[in-house]
Amino acid sequence: GMPDFKPIEMAKKVSRPLPRVPATGVKPEPAINAETFEEILRIIRHAGASFEGAPQTYAAIGEEGLRDNLLSHINVIFEGKATGETFRKYGKTDIRIEEESRSAFVAECKLWGGQKLLGETLDQLLDYVTWRDCKAALVIFNKSVAGFAATQELVQPTLTKRPGFLRQHSAPNGEWRFVFQSKEDPSREITVHVFMFNLYVAPERAGKKR
Repeated sequence: GMPDFKPIEMAKKVSRPLPRVPATGVKPEPAINAETFEEILRIIRHAGASFEGAPQTYAAIGEEGLRDNLLSHINVIFEGKATGETFRKYGKTDIRIEEESRSAFVAECKLWGGQKLLGETLDQLLDYVTWRDCKAALVIFNKSVAGFAATQELVQPTLTKRPGFLRQHSAPNGEWRFVFQSKEDPSREITVHVFMFNLYVAPERAGKKR
């Protein structure tokens, strides 16, 4: 008399970053296609939503801890290929997915600290991107500002005024997607997807369990 059950659908496994095959016949460079890029963004989006669902837990975690949590989510799909604090060109980037020792995706995580820091963080991310990279993400965590909606309104005007901005594409609510010109190669375009997650906890609620 037991009722039938419906199996829970498992998330599909995403392939590793695939090389882009150039028309010239030159040895292909590692890159990721649009579908895989969207899957990486979906993972970050899901992880960030889980952070927002338990802000009192994650608000106490620092920038590196939040980055490590994102890495653990990404590596479920990419089998440990995503690394943190990896040396890239002029510094260390927070998240990197590589293939054959070459980057296919880079991301930078930062705590919200105002428009000036947001612009500087974008510049930092673009410095990490070499000519082989064309897709990146900027993940901002708000832990200090109660008015999150007002904070979100600062993203678009801040980043569209940065040097190298080319255009903006549509993105889900609360996210932004921009295209910038490479600093070293004007013919190269870099797509940067921006997330903002709200981990703010009012002082009177800090330390209280939900």
